Amino acid sequence: PSVFYPEEFEDPEMFDLAEKVAKQMCNTCPLIKECREWGIVAAIPYGIIGGLTVQERLATPETIS
Repeated sequence: PSVFYPEEFEDPEMFDLAEKVAKQMCNTCPLIKECREWGIVAAIPYGIIGGLTVQERLATPETIS
């Protein structure tokens, strides 16, 4: 589960690796669209949700078609 929270890693290499692994896992999930929508609408301020980082979620409109 810690790969979904890369901000917990102080080492930049571990941060990047955790983010990459989490996104790869998300991309195999059949619920990625619903999870991504929830992460954006709920404005979750941490972690990888629906394959998106916090910064990516903040840059995405709240309504997803």
